[in-house]
Amino acid sequence: AFGAAVAIVGSAALFGLVHVPAYGLSALPVDVGAGLLFGWQRWASGTWTVPAATHAVANAIVVLR
Repeated sequence: AFGAAVAIVGSAALFGLVHVPAYGLSALPVDVGAGLLFGWQRWASGTWTVPAATHAVANAIVVLR
């Protein structure tokens, strides 16, 4: 009802907040930025698999570095 932009920003904020217990408040801007990217990817691609793959690659990079 409010459009894709509100959905993307709202879900990015929630994504950031969900990650606060794991990474702390100092990582909140990065997590919100990632949420914005994932939301945009979902909107642009029309599927959840693109942002899911991006999230998986980002997690793999953190684990493997």
